[in-house]
Amino acid sequence: MHSLTKKSFIFIGGSAGSFQTIKSLLNKLPKNWKIPLLIVIHLKRGICSTAEVLQDKTLIKVKEVEDKENIETGTAYIAPPEYHVAVESDHSFSLLVDEPLNFSCPSIDVCLESAVREYKDKLQIIMLSGANEDGLQSAIYAKKEKSGIWVQDPETCEYPEMTSCLVRAALAERILKVDQIIDQVLKLELY
Repeated sequence: MHSLTKKSFIFIGGSAGSFQTIKSLLNKLPKNWKIPLLIVIHLKRGICSTAEVLQDKTLIKVKEVEDKENIETGTAYIAPPEYHVAVESDHSFSLLVDEPLNFSCPSIDVCLESAVREYKDKLQIIMLSGANEDGLQSAIYAKKEKSGIWVQDPETCEYPEMTSCLVRAALAERILKVDQIIDQVLKLELY
């Protein structure tokens, strides 16, 4: 099993069909949860903040990433619409205003590559339902750096392309149904 230690980090990437899974996962995390999460979903800016919607009935802190913000334990960070997020070497975030990649801003590939660079084998990646291959290139890099890669079973995805491309490329350490993803996350070592 991919073991996480004091400087562990969880990255969750998703697009179409992933929002409810993310909400279900966050709602199961206990109040004393310690491992920080970065969630990158392809969503357009709406009337209310994604973080506010995800915070509902969740015991841990959920917030949109702010530029130059330090990464804190026990917090789920949401990549804001129209910005890429980079994880910096001092364990803070930067917001980037670069062009969309894979038609997406935030792009999973941009955000995940920086997280892999900083956390390497202390990073657990969870890829969920989505309609494009955003995340594939950074997952190739993640595999080389020994990051853990779990994917939602494509057969259970509303839009399977995002996870099936990782399965076809033999990058998935585990292929899991939604309830299994939640169970496995809850078993990860805390700080």
